[in-house]
Amino acid sequence: LTAFGPSPARSLQPDLLPQRLELIPESPVEQGVVVRVSVILGNVGAVRAGEFSVELCWRRVDQEECSGFSRTVLPGLEAGAQATVEAEIDTADLTPGRYEISVRVDPEDRVDELDETNNRLTAELVILPPKPELRPISLSFEPPSPVPHGTTVRIFVEVENSGESTAGGFRVEFLYRRGGGEGEWTPFGALFVPGLKRAGRIVLEQPFDTSALELDPGAEITTFSIKVALDPPSAAKPDGEVVEQDETNNEIIASLGIVPSRLDLPELHPVSLTFNRDLPLEWGRDITATVLIVNTGGKKAEGIEVKFYYRRLGVEEWQEFATTTIVSLGIEEGNNSTRVDGRLDVPGLGLEPGSYQLRVVVDPGNMINEQNEANNEIVTAFFIQGSELLAQSLELGAAPVHQGDTITVTSVIKNLGKKEAKRFTVGFFIDDRRFDTFYYEDEEGLRQNETVKAQGKLDTTDLPCRIDPSRPGDPCGRFTLRVFVDPDDEIPELDETNNVISAPLVIFPPRPRKAELHPTSLVLDPPSPVRVGQAVLVTATIWNTGDIAAGRFQVELEISPDGQSWTPFAVQDIPGLPKGAKGLVEGQLITSGLAPGASYQIRVVVDRRDEVEELDENNNTLITALRLISPIVPPIPILGANLVLKEIILSPRSPVARGTQVQVCAEVANLGSGAAGEFRVEFLYRPAGVGEFVLFASRSVPGLEVSRSLTICEPFDTTGLALGSYEIKVVVDPENRVLELDEQDNELVRTLLITRVIPLPDLYPVGLSFDPPTPTKGELVQICVKIANLGRAPAGEFTVSYAYLLDDYVQFATATVPGLAAAGRIELCRVLDTSRLEPGSYEIRVRVDPDNRVAEQNETNNELSGYLTIIAPFPPTAQPVLQTGGPVRLLRLDPRTGAVYIGSEDGKLYALERGGALKAGFPFDAVSPIRALALDTGAPRAVYLGTAEGKLHAVRLETGREICQADLGGEVRTLGVDKFGNIYAGLTGRVVSLSSACETRWEFAAVGEVRALVVNEPRDAIYTITSTGLVYALGRDGTLEWQLDLQSPLSALALGEAIYIGMEDGRVLEVSSAGRPGWSFTAGGGITEIAVDIERRDPIYAASSDGRLYSLDLAGRLRW
Repeated sequence: LTAFGPSPARSLQPDLLPQRLELIPESPVEQGVVVRVSVILGNVGAVRAGEFSVELCWRRVDQEECSGFSRTVLPGLEAGAQATVEAEIDTADLTPGRYEISVRVDPEDRVDELDETNNRLTAELVILPPKPELRPISLSFEPPSPVPHGTTVRIFVEVENSGESTAGGFRVEFLYRRGGGEGEWTPFGALFVPGLKRAGRIVLEQPFDTSALELDPGAEITTFSIKVALDPPSAAKPDGEVVEQDETNNEIIASLGIVPSRLDLPELHPVSLTFNRDLPLEWGRDITATVLIVNTGGKKAEGIEVKFYYRRLGVEEWQEFATTTIVSLGIEEGNNSTRVDGRLDVPGLGLEPGSYQLRVVVDPGNMINEQNEANNEIVTAFFIQGSELLAQSLELGAAPVHQGDTITVTSVIKNLGKKEAKRFTVGFFIDDRRFDTFYYEDEEGLRQNETVKAQGKLDTTDLPCRIDPSRPGDPCGRFTLRVFVDPDDEIPELDETNNVISAPLVIFPPRPRKAELHPTSLVLDPPSPVRVGQAVLVTATIWNTGDIAAGRFQVELEISPDGQSWTPFAVQDIPGLPKGAKGLVEGQLITSGLAPGASYQIRVVVDRRDEVEELDENNNTLITALRLISPIVPPIPILGANLVLKEIILSPRSPVARGTQVQVCAEVANLGSGAAGEFRVEFLYRPAGVGEFVLFASRSVPGLEVSRSLTICEPFDTTGLALGSYEIKVVVDPENRVLELDEQDNELVRTLLITRVIPLPDLYPVGLSFDPPTPTKGELVQICVKIANLGRAPAGEFTVSYAYLLDDYVQFATATVPGLAAAGRIELCRVLDTSRLEPGSYEIRVRVDPDNRVAEQNETNNELSGYLTIIAPFPPTAQPVLQTGGPVRLLRLDPRTGAVYIGSEDGKLYALERGGALKAGFPFDAVSPIRALALDTGAPRAVYLGTAEGKLHAVRLETGREICQADLGGEVRTLGVDKFGNIYAGLTGRVVSLSSACETRWEFAAVGEVRALVVNEPRDAIYTITSTGLVYALGRDGTLEWQLDLQSPLSALALGEAIYIGMEDGRVLEVSSAGRPGWSFTAGGGITEIAVDIERRDPIYAASSDGRLYSLDLAGRLRW
């Protein structure tokens, strides 16, 4: 039986056979081409084959390892059936050369086949080096066509290499022939280019003398063709010196027209242009321009028109300001030139300071036939001097500056120019960072030789400060302070070099940081004197001018008849006050029972129990006086009206610019038991606390029914008033025509501040984005809006609303912004759940400050809309699943290839290709559970894993082969790698650094278990956290730069604009790169992980053991 064939049982087997291996495009290909590999395989056996895989490998013939690998799993193949397997080879990642493409069917021998020797098929792929691609992209003439016969024309050709590699040396030939038809080309020049790099460009120039050309008799113009040929062929090299992708696009042709010479015509041209005054021109003076015009032609010219124009530099259109006519210009010496004047009335035309151009055109209408019409104008520039701002001085104060201090930088700005400067800015810079801006605005302006004092505030808290422990009293930082006048060039100046002044700033180590609470004002409403029985609202303003926020404290309001014995009438607990913030405390004082005619003292006491440690404990009280007068006792009617002035509303609100018309509205109600008859309402004002009130409006009211109210408004014109604070007073029924139950509630006073100019914010939504841009129904869409403050003042708190349009707008989210600095930007993102929306397109509208809380320069630009398309969901498809032998705790993504590396407790490192296929060469068996994982996507492209047994393994990302290993002698808890390939491992009690060859570089002794580490590349630092609450900052050489003891076990670490640390007690703490603690946030459970969003949509994420994910902003405030 053996001699005559297989046994009957064996013949009833499948037989898998790769039948054809096809490359598209066919070999050879240039590097960079994507080659599609198609394999047709069949089952030539008698029965169905079960599940099997097909492996494709491509390798250079001079190497053993695969350069690339693909694996496809097929569920099976029926007897006699065929299947196609495809893969792509991106040759951009491969070096040029000869490659073997091999396909293996069922390499694991899962299928028991009739013939196991026919499962492999190969093909050859040759990858050629990339070629350059030379082509001329432009051809031009100087002077442009047509040109007079005899002119030497400069020919310019621009050449580009658009190929994939550098071109070697090549020739460039220049040729011409008559007309545009057929004929022989005549060479007139050649150049040699030594080479041109990929994507490079070069401009070549060749002169062309037209004097030897023969023109067509009697023709106005004779046309010649000019050709430029790149890398022309030769007998020895038909394709030229450079082998290119396309040899057919190496020529460019253009036409050059030549006209007969015109030497017997006039030739007018201006040769000089001068002014009658020295430049720069002083502000407010006129100027006369004188042009010298010469006729250098062969014929006399008559009736020559000359026009003068001006324009501001940067403006396209010219403005004519003078015209004159020259009777004639001959060709004889002494008779062939003349001077012409044009007067420019600078004040009359209202020309502002700055740079201008002046242009004179001879014969602008081309009424005179000349030899050359292209040289009839002359242009020059002049400058009108206006304001001339000078940064005259820079003062910091004499006291030493310590880190954490807020200092005032003062600079005196002087105007040396004759024109007043009405508005400009002064920028304050620390090194190259602007930290404050001073705005100057005044309609009268800063006149010549006047000065103004500009000030900027600098908070030194975040300035780097490197402290030498051996010399703690020495400076820890040195910087350069600069004051830059008009940094945005809003004012044209002749000398811009004197706008900057600088000074060194030396920073000393920080002082002990404390809060500083003190009352700054104590206001009585109504003001003293007050009638006995009338309630007084006492308002105290508390300011924290210290270095840090103040914790909880108490404020007491007290009254005393003699300044000795004090009785509290209001006590308020304040939960805290941030650094630099102010708070208001109010209390109502009931004057019933107090003595008429007596004077009392009202006192506010801040933090009597010293709960807050302050810089100065002696400034926590403030006292004001209260005088009481006898009450008015009217006859008490059984039924009577009671007119009450409930509120005064000022619109716009204080402060306002001088010249603003303020609407003063009084809300009057009748809270009595009877109707009120006719009465008057008076509107008065006076400078705050000075002189008598002056009436500016009055209104008669015919009466007011019980429980009714009305609002009366009158305008208050601030034009002509001095700058400062004013009291606005409204009095209801000043003549007491109406008999009331209470005559003490008929007047109110409000304060109005009048300033020069009120800079306003301008909130503007500048961009709207959707992620994903085209969601499937049911997906969550992140909708982000970028908001800019285009105004000159910060905006206070405002809201942002998000809505989509159905029949009407449906609001689905809002956001509250605590404020936005002038020129500041912010991005706000909210989530839209599309599960309740049908597939289709929806208008998404975002409105900024919809409640108009913020007074703005422009209230019409607060809205932005975009269109979001929601598509129907696709039917679900099965996804490949990797089954490991233990829990998966570590994932790392290779951003270059999309491969995912998986560390498992079963001791194996798995790798999945993009799409879910198991990567060739994996899993790698580390034997012991994997506890740490780090990727190095640079050279040598490795993944580092640390195990519970203390081993460190370095494994190649592409092949899964081990590069090296090291025994660290203890469980590896965390790993990191820097851009130089150095490895950093955290263990219990130490940090170890190794080279990419797994050789120990250094060790650092730590206290406790090292739980996480991150590498800060810009600062060459490694930050680690431990179970004992210690944070270490190490240099690349292992030296300790600083350490911080947080006295609580640390559990998570992330790096962003600062260092963010999670703690087991639930706190998230910000620490600067210099080791200074910043803000703190407390979650509901221990922090297990922290992540930083580099796009700053929701900057910081913290995961907690309470089952919640927290999003924080960069100031540590909870976003969601």
